[in-house]
Amino acid sequence: FITFGVISRALARIVQHVRSDESTRSRWENIIGADCSDPAVTSSFLLRSALKANSSGMVLFGATQLSHIRTAATALEEHLSPVSDKWDAGSFMSLVNAELCVPVAAEGRGI
Repeated sequence: FITFGVISRALARIVQHVRSDESTRSRWENIIGADCSDPAVTSSFLLRSALKANSSGMVLFGATQLSHIRTAATALEEHLSPVSDKWDAGSFMSLVNAELCVPVAAEGRGI
């Protein structure tokens, strides 16, 4: 399998949701251990989630800004590291699924 576009489809929607009010931002940060109102943090979680979901395939991304390439490289390093993540990627995806994903039949697709 090839995973492509994981960030472009979801990043703005997730960041906007987390920034929608202080209680949402605080709750996400308390559960995950990271501030997902920061697009760099959220994009890192999205890349790591894509890498985990497609561990036997490819995850493609495009970037023109060096900072975005660094974020992707760091996400890959964290994914490959035998040491536990400092942030809770499993809880990140649980929150995304619970708060942002609508049933496929209702909208025609997920995030």
